[in-house]
Amino acid sequence: MWPVSAKKKTQSRHDLVEEQKDIIEPTPLRIVLPDQIIDLSQEVTMKPKRRKHEVMEDRTYLDRRRAVKKSKYLTSPYDDVVYESTASKLQKDVSTFAWSTALDKSEILYCSGFHKFSLQRCDLWTLNKDEWVHCFVVNSWVNCLNWGQRTGEMRWLVTRYVNHENLERPGALEMDQATAFRSFVHKLKWFKYLNWKKIDPIKLEYIMTPALIGNPGSHYVCFVVNFKSCTFQFLNSINGERFFVKSGEPTTYKKMFDVWFKEVEAFVIELYKHWKMAMPFDFSKFKWETPKMPTQPDKDNCVVFCMKFLAEWEGDSKTSMDSFKDWNKLKKQDKVAKLMDLRIGICSTILTHCSNSKVEYVVNKAASYYQEMAQKLQHDV
Repeated sequence: MWPVSAKKKTQSRHDLVEEQKDIIEPTPLRIVLPDQIIDLSQEVTMKPKRRKHEVMEDRTYLDRRRAVKKSKYLTSPYDDVVYESTASKLQKDVSTFAWSTALDKSEILYCSGFHKFSLQRCDLWTLNKDEWVHCFVVNSWVNCLNWGQRTGEMRWLVTRYVNHENLERPGALEMDQATAFRSFVHKLKWFKYLNWKKIDPIKLEYIMTPALIGNPGSHYVCFVVNFKSCTFQFLNSINGERFFVKSGEPTTYKKMFDVWFKEVEAFVIELYKHWKMAMPFDFSKFKWETPKMPTQPDKDNCVVFCMKFLAEWEGDSKTSMDSFKDWNKLKKQDKVAKLMDLRIGICSTILTHCSNSKVEYVVNKAASYYQEMAQKLQHDV
């Protein structure tokens, strides 16, 4: 007699059919549209236990963790970073359209001043996430800043970015005043709408420029000639860097500033002569100043700080810049999230600015692109 444990019962075809009748058919999951939110506030959920030395992570983008009271959209045309941004819908639509890798990378999305300033989609890609921002984007931002001021009431004048080529060109520091003045005015010709002779020197408070340090460029800073406080200002998002080393020797920053300032000084002198006014200050008595600025949490966002410094600097560190309000109180992941918000804002500001001859096209195409992607995602679900 065989042991009970060794007995094997062979199932008949009839038994299999009866067993299949007892299987419950799976209920299809509810389809959630892109703009529909599920309210889980009344649901009872189990909080996962944390083991020793275990790092608890949520399911959002790693560097953009935020408290979420309601569930996320289960499908959205935005990627995770844009989705979680605090930007407006228009800003999200425009940046998503501009950063799409599925569309023509050579399409011109920004054009101003008879193509003196223009941006292709691939240029705008460099604003996405932690990319190194293209100098074309920086110069287009400068164009927007100057465009927004009427010439006669211009408070600050921003010049195109300077780099190692300005420092290394032959005779850069040996230029006479007439040559330096012509060089500065030649740069202003990029701004077709700007007539330097109509700039009121009394109302002009700053002349600024973004500067890319290194060969090849590795870090963006801002140079400022502040006529209100009679200071030369060095705006840097990395603490501890100065114009002079301990021995008194000038740094690369100081050398580049000297080349740029030689042209600025010649321009200001000629501007006051044109208006037949005496200069109310003496450049030789200006003081050097390195204000304490918000610092970058990583290595790739110096240009974002530089562009915001150009737009929001009011002459002293006591005046808070809106983009960096309570910056020192934020945790690192919140700073990274904020910087992504600023990148989205910069992208949408440039493309929707009144200086862009294609602004209506961009806004309409961005809206239709969002609808197209939303419908495609709904169909795929």
